[in-house]
Amino acid sequence: MNVFNCTVKIIPRSGTAGIRFAQYQLGVLSRTLSTAVGSSGEKHSSIKLYQYQICPFCNKVKALLDYSRTPYESIEVNPLTKSELKKDLGVEYTKVPIAVIDGKQVNGSKEIIEEIIRTKKANLEARWAEEFERLDVTVEAKSDIVPFDEFDFETDESAEWLEWADDELAALLYPNLCRTFSDSYKAFSYVDEVPHFSAMQRISIKTVGGFAMWMAASKVKKRMNIQDEREALEYALNVWEGSGLNERRFNSGWNCSPNLSDIVVYGVLRSVEGMNVFDEVIVPRKRIFRWYKDMRSFVDPNQKPLPFTAEEIDDILDDFDDEEAYMEMENRKRF
Repeated sequence: MNVFNCTVKIIPRSGTAGIRFAQYQLGVLSRTLSTAVGSSGEKHSSIKLYQYQICPFCNKVKALLDYSRTPYESIEVNPLTKSELKKDLGVEYTKVPIAVIDGKQVNGSKEIIEEIIRTKKANLEARWAEEFERLDVTVEAKSDIVPFDEFDFETDESAEWLEWADDELAALLYPNLCRTFSDSYKAFSYVDEVPHFSAMQRISIKTVGGFAMWMAASKVKKRMNIQDEREALEYALNVWEGSGLNERRFNSGWNCSPNLSDIVVYGVLRSVEGMNVFDEVIVPRKRIFRWYKDMRSFVDPNQKPLPFTAEEIDDILDDFDDEEAYMEMENRKRF
């Protein structure tokens, strides 16, 4: 796979999948922490993002910021006290994500994403131009291609997928992430790496917060009438795989540029990377895992790589059911 030149080459290998689930524990090591800086690496930014590490709504905002290479400061909020919000913003609204963009407070992931696209459009355009320059075609062929632009990035279909990501996919992650108290406790283990949390705060968040999330997950199951949370998540992933991707590399239909739907769904799923649900549901789904890997290379090129060797990834993706269809799609790919 050559993401840099926007081509995809898949060499099928024989053998069975050799997924080393026990060793697949990325945890917080691959994510930004309380005083982390955005993907650009700049230490001065015009955006502050108040977040929870495992919040899918926060992660979809960060995915857009990372993809567009927009500098931002991520501030981890204590889920029990919300003290960071009260101290810095002095507001009663305490639901994350909250962003301060060029001095303006914006509440809610949908509103934050809209504001980023409106105010940081130049960053997105620079990214699209860079991807267009890397097209693996002749100069003559490139002159006949209409470059990827805002109309490709944000479509009418994107609005529907954004709503689906919030109402269906993100909602399903909570009961899957906190299936047991042990899972819920592990989900909050990221707090051990947040420097401004005291030892007592870390213990409280993992125990009290973990228990609260576990109980809340049960309420979500009841509200959504879910009998089996894993089965419900599998169904949601079927929807994305069948209708969202539909034998394309990205939802955008382009091989070199994901669109807003791709970025938001990726961000939601990234919130559980390193957790049991990621190991058990996302990695074994070859088409979804392939798309996730591709998105990770576009959005998070500076993150630690997934803990598999190239050979192990080939094994994971071996005997891909839709390999022939995927290769056919690659042969007629749209730029």
